[in-house]
Amino acid sequence: MLDVAAIDVFYGASQALFAMSLSVSEGEVVTLMGRNGMGKTTTVHAIMGIEPVAKGSITFADHAHGEAELLKVWYRPRGISLVSDAPVDAATARCPASP
Repeated sequence: MLDVAAIDVFYGASQALFAMSLSVSEGEVVTLMGRNGMGKTTTVHAIMGIEPVAKGSITFADHAHGEAELLKVWYRPRGISLVSDAPVDAATARCPASP
C-alpha cells in the first residue's frame, strides 16, 4: 500500500534522511519511534508532501507520490492530546458520567 524507497531529504545543504525505506501493507498501523533528531517527523512530512524528496520514490496504492488523490496519513504533532484528562473506566472503555 505505502512504499518508501531509499528517499533522501535535505533542509538546505543539510541532509536529514539518508536512503530511508519502509513498506506498509494495507491494514497495518505503523509508529515511528526514535530519539530527537532521528528523522521521524521528516519522514512523515516527506510522505505527506510537506518536505520535498531529493532522491528515491514514494508510492501509495500504486500511485507515484503526488498522483494519489488522498494520502491517508494521520499525524499527531507532539503536545496535542487525543483524549481529555477525564478518567477512563478500563473495563468499559467509557468515561464515567460527570457528577
